[in-house]
Amino acid sequence: MHALVLANGTPPSPLLLERLYSESDLFLAADGAANLLLSLDLPPHIILGDFDSLSDEARCQFVKSELVEATDQEASDLDKALSFLVERGATQVTVTGALGGRIDHSLTNISLLLKYGSSFDMRIVEDQGSLYLLRDRVDLEGAEGDTVSIVVFETVRGVNTEGLAWPLENATLHPGSRGVSNRLVGNRATITVHEGLAVVCQMSQPQ
Repeated sequence: MHALVLANGTPPSPLLLERLYSESDLFLAADGAANLLLSLDLPPHIILGDFDSLSDEARCQFVKSELVEATDQEASDLDKALSFLVERGATQVTVTGALGGRIDHSLTNISLLLKYGSSFDMRIVEDQGSLYLLRDRVDLEGAEGDTVSIVVFETVRGVNTEGLAWPLENATLHPGSRGVSNRLVGNRATITVHEGLAVVCQMSQPQ
C-alpha cells in the first residue's frame, strides 16, 4: 500500500498534491492539514491527530473521512501519522507539506526519515525537491542537471554513486559539505552505502 501524508507545514502546490494523490492508495491528512484541502477536490481517507487545529468547516466537509484520534502529546501529528501507517501495513509512504515554517519542525520532520525508513520506503516530496533516506540504496529519476546532495549526520562508509557528475567510489563521508551539490548527468542515478545512514536531496533545475 502506498500512502500519501499531508503534514501541516508549508502546503505544496495544488498541482503537486494532485499528482501525488493520483499515485497513492491511501490519503491521510495530519490534523489541521485537512483545512488546506477545503478548496480542493481531494478528500482525505483519514484525518489523524488530536484535532486541536482541525476546523469545524473541515469536519463538516469531510464527513466521509475516517477520524483517528491520536492524543500522544510527546509526538508530533506527523510522527503519529507515520506510526499509524506502520500498524496499517503501508509499504511506501510519501510525505508532503513537511518543510517550511519553523526550522525545528522542518528538522524534526526530516529526522522522521531516519526513524521510519526501516519500516517502509519513505520520501518527502515538496515543490522545491525530494528527500530520501539512504540506508542501502537510492535510485533517482529526473532530468539532466538536477542537483543531488548527500547529507550526513554521522560518518558513513562505502558510498558509491553512478550517474552523477562527480562520482564517489567507496567513499567515507563525515558531517560537512562533501557530497553536496552534485548533479545528474542523465535521467537516472544510483547511490549506495555500505555502513551508516544519510539523506539524499534531489532538486530540479528552475524552468
